[in-house]
Amino acid sequence: MKIAIKESNRAQIDAALRTCNGHAARAHTYTCASEIIMLAENAEETLAELLPKSARSGASMHAVSGCPVPNSYKYARVATRVSIQRGSACWYLTAAHTTNVWQQGGRIGLPTLTGAQAALALAKTRAKFEIEIGTAEVAA
Repeated sequence: MKIAIKESNRAQIDAALRTCNGHAARAHTYTCASEIIMLAENAEETLAELLPKSARSGASMHAVSGCPVPNSYKYARVATRVSIQRGSACWYLTAAHTTNVWQQGGRIGLPTLTGAQAALALAKTRAKFEIEIGTAEVAA
């Protein structure tokens, strides 16, 4: 599966989610394209802080739907696990399937960078500070 995450592809994303979720309860699953679009927008905002636009292709992110529930709720719930990947121009929905979650609920992961992207992000971050070497701290 590879569906561009854009407003114009809402119907395709909705169909992919319906196919993935089947008859699972809607309360704990991703059910509409707007949820996936929001995931992609949040991932893009995070990447924008770390990488220039030209270097974002290849990053990915995984998320599992579902909010935490009280401990008294002891059964597993069906949730949706989605994978998205950054292409050269936009994010793509690359996988969607059901999974079980317990009390803690789902998780929206952080973007995963390639080795080259991580090196660029570290270099950008390191340029914002200096490291003082060879000084001893004096105890008061």
